[in-house]
Amino acid sequence: MKKYRYLKDFEDHKKDEVVEMDETDAKGLVGIKLIEEVVEDKPKDDAPVDGEVLLKSVKELVAAGIEAGVKAVMTDVNSSIKKQGIAITVGGDRREDDPANGFKNFGEFCQVVKGAGKDGGRPDERLMIAAVGAEKAGGEKAPYGSNEGSGADGGFLVPPEFSNRMLERTEGELDIMGQTDRLTLAGNSITVNGSVDHDKSSTTYRYGGVIPYWVGEAAQITRSHLKFRQVTLRLNKLAVLSYVTDEELEDANVNFGQRLTDKSGLAIRTEMTEALMFGNGVGKPLGAFNSAAAISVAIETGQAAETILAENAIKMVSRLYGPSQAKAMWYYNPEAFIQLVTMVLNVGTGGHALWMPAGGVSGAPHNTLFGRPAMPTDHCEALGTAGDLCVGDFSQYLFATKGTVKASVSIHLRFDYDETAFKFTWRADGRPAWDAALTPRKGSATTSPFVKIAVRA
Repeated sequence: MKKYRYLKDFEDHKKDEVVEMDETDAKGLVGIKLIEEVVEDKPKDDAPVDGEVLLKSVKELVAAGIEAGVKAVMTDVNSSIKKQGIAITVGGDRREDDPANGFKNFGEFCQVVKGAGKDGGRPDERLMIAAVGAEKAGGEKAPYGSNEGSGADGGFLVPPEFSNRMLERTEGELDIMGQTDRLTLAGNSITVNGSVDHDKSSTTYRYGGVIPYWVGEAAQITRSHLKFRQVTLRLNKLAVLSYVTDEELEDANVNFGQRLTDKSGLAIRTEMTEALMFGNGVGKPLGAFNSAAAISVAIETGQAAETILAENAIKMVSRLYGPSQAKAMWYYNPEAFIQLVTMVLNVGTGGHALWMPAGGVSGAPHNTLFGRPAMPTDHCEALGTAGDLCVGDFSQYLFATKGTVKASVSIHLRFDYDETAFKFTWRADGRPAWDAALTPRKGSATTSPFVKIAVRA
């Protein structure tokens, strides 16, 4: 056991308080300059301390601390806290149990990160708790700062309260992700097996390769076997990187965090939804309405450009896979609203409006079409383009993710510009569970969970 002196107030200990502590337990606290060893005065007849030897020892100690980096420091701090039974509290509550780790809001967190990165700055205790909490939850030791024992990493872990809010915003509004067949991955890819049963008109593929036969007594039964296909999803990364000046951090402490979270969440939500609907599958998900499984319904003879007729919508429903008709939703570009409102099904010399309520324009237009919800969204293509009106059942879409949106902060990337970098990333992939439209047992019109109208140019 050795004696150590606290260099500042820390929990129940006051500055200059001397305590005895195991050298191993004290190593981490010494590394972040929270305590220092007390060197006892030697008797006068002892030999004087060799200054060069002492300087060399100090240099070696500092070099060892830097080489160990933040992982070693945080491991030692965490171990010391556990062994001493220190309860880090604010107003009687354990901050390590607080999802925001003691920060009032994201803006305050950003300010603390900036201050810790300045010359002579010390990591706020809440940043250390954030890193310890991440180590407990994720099993990986997280870097907590960019000064004194942390090396040149420069990253701070954003408390989970703020990063989880990002994911909630990502899945707001047009909730396509919430309708998908969701898969959470431990690795970076997954392969799902499926039956080859896209052609019911063919005996071979009607039941995934299994063929039943009517046979007579004592007659030999023809053998058959299952046929399989595979759907592979490999995670792609969707990311937002923002640079923020020190001046903005200082002048917009209250509003900055909310603004950054809103804008980053909007960007991630919009791009992910766009990919799930119309992505090309290159470095991103394959969109449901851009896949080989999607059906494009032919237009009516003589149909004018940039129009949507009642006959279009009726034929779309006829091509929608039977079990999907009770679960599918309609999506349309806002430009198509006028076409939908004015759709009329001709009956003799008169007609019947399909969209408008009985009260006409005095009542609110229906937000359903053939009994299913209809949602306006600018993810749908421009009026007249294939995809301006779509109907889809996203329970037939595979969507794989790895955890939630991850958020991190660095003061080093743009250090010479006085800017702090904030990064948000999410890894995901998706594609329809169907590899082709389904040919029915009788008839020639294929069906699919995803249907749109062909181009009307």
